[in-house]
Amino acid sequence: MSLRPLQIVSVLIALLLGLVAAALGTRVQWATNLWPWPDGRLTYWFVASIIASMAVAIAWIGAFGHWYAAVPGTVNVFVSAGTMSLFLTGTFSAGRVAPSVAFSHSAIWGMFALAGLSLYFLSRRAPAPSHPRMPMVVYVSFVIFALVLLAVGGLLVLGIPNVMPWPMQPRSAVLVGWIFLGDALYFLLPLWRPVLTNACAPLLSFLVYDLVLLPQLLAHLSTVKPEHQVSLYVYIVVLIYSAALAIWYLFVNTATRRAFFTQMTP
Repeated sequence: MSLRPLQIVSVLIALLLGLVAAALGTRVQWATNLWPWPDGRLTYWFVASIIASMAVAIAWIGAFGHWYAAVPGTVNVFVSAGTMSLFLTGTFSAGRVAPSVAFSHSAIWGMFALAGLSLYFLSRRAPAPSHPRMPMVVYVSFVIFALVLLAVGGLLVLGIPNVMPWPMQPRSAVLVGWIFLGDALYFLLPLWRPVLTNACAPLLSFLVYDLVLLPQLLAHLSTVKPEHQVSLYVYIVVLIYSAALAIWYLFVNTATRRAFFTQMTP
């Protein structure tokens, strides 16, 4: 099968996800209904930033044919969506959410998890890239990102309050925790084969995540409650650092830029 149809499909999926992210951030009703229950503005922007980061990774992998680099993302989707589906099923069993809401959202996230698992087995068969190793700064940064995501995700799943820089529904906090735990794998898995190409999708994803969420967090500085101040400051520092890291290696450093944006041959 030619790569071109796959490239077209990937870009179309990325555009669709980008539309969902834009609608969710601006709180269009059909988009906010995709979240299981009502929540605050920053929660919707957070989810929008996650979806936008997925969109740009899919677009890059499809457009440049780096199918092997999809492996960490597919595992991320499987873990995050699968655990979210199980959690929503639990809320239904405990009677904390209307059965129709819990069942529909649990089924949706379950389908995403199965799609991630299927794409994992497909992408892992793709030829491994022959690029040089990722820079040590990127390698160490990925380790730090993963550890931070594991720590924050674990605290959220355990129900520890005031971990995020804004108030959110306790059930939303648990879902965000599972997203963070899946994201930790997104940065850990490339380290098993730390070639340069495997760093691009995470860097691109984090950069778009930063560009979507950072302006909202900076605006939140004037309204943040005292109990959320420390987490907000830490969050902003992490986003600024990750954005600078991504911009340098994706667009400024000549050697890495060429490797990232070179079309792979079938």
